[in-house]
Amino acid sequence: MNFLGFTGNDELKAHLNDAERNGSFSHAYIIWGAGSSGKGVLGDVLSRAFVCTGTGERPCLMCRDCLKSQKHIHPDIINIKKEAGKREILVGQIREIIRDAAVLPNEADKKVFIIEDADDMNSRAQNAFLKLLEEPPSYARFILIGTNPGNFLPTLRSRCVELQTFSAPVPENEELNPVLLSIAESVLHAFKAGDSLTLTSCAAKAGKLDRIQIADFLDILYLITANALKKEFDAVERGNLFAMTDAIQSLMPMCRFNVGSGHITGILAVKLNSIRKEETD
Repeated sequence: MNFLGFTGNDELKAHLNDAERNGSFSHAYIIWGAGSSGKGVLGDVLSRAFVCTGTGERPCLMCRDCLKSQKHIHPDIINIKKEAGKREILVGQIREIIRDAAVLPNEADKKVFIIEDADDMNSRAQNAFLKLLEEPPSYARFILIGTNPGNFLPTLRSRCVELQTFSAPVPENEELNPVLLSIAESVLHAFKAGDSLTLTSCAAKAGKLDRIQIADFLDILYLITANALKKEFDAVERGNLFAMTDAIQSLMPMCRFNVGSGHITGILAVKLNSIRKEETD
């Protein structure tokens, strides 16, 4: 499997690679771990692998289905979250999944349901979902993401393969390319300060890097943002930094294709400024 954006966790990766080689993927997975352990990224990787129509390593990141899934517009990857203002995932949401699962996929061979904060399903919702897991449609795949698998009913948990993610060690800044690190730190500082002009200027400077350098730059920017996230306790700022890591990860696949560095960093500047704009709106 192609684990672009999901770092560390070698044992887990080996398990999934074996499943891919042997055609033994489960119809249901529970992916759990600490908040910054990459469980959401792994859920995205797995969902893309399920719908990918490329040959060789999956997700190939090049086929129509992969490109749609990277833009989060694939009709056969359905994301479910808690309703606004609710502390639990309710039985009504699960019943909607059951109805949707009965409908054939629109474009891919598989239909994937990703349930975020799945360990917040109440008991009625879990019992309803259990019936679906016991007799799932052949094309349906379910990915449950959470932090505490102990919240699941034992009967539901037994019908899923569990994947635990661990936070990858983040290198100390001194080990990183000093030129790229300087640009990345300027971008992060401008983002945290809400200085859109400086942020755009720093992104433009990064846009002059070559294709190899831009990939390294995104890696470094992601790593120092992850470091900042570990030291941030303000809830709003943590949310902004989480959104920044998501934005960086969404651009990483572009480095594999013939996409100019200026185009990549231009999109980065727009995404990061948009995060700050949403905060003030």
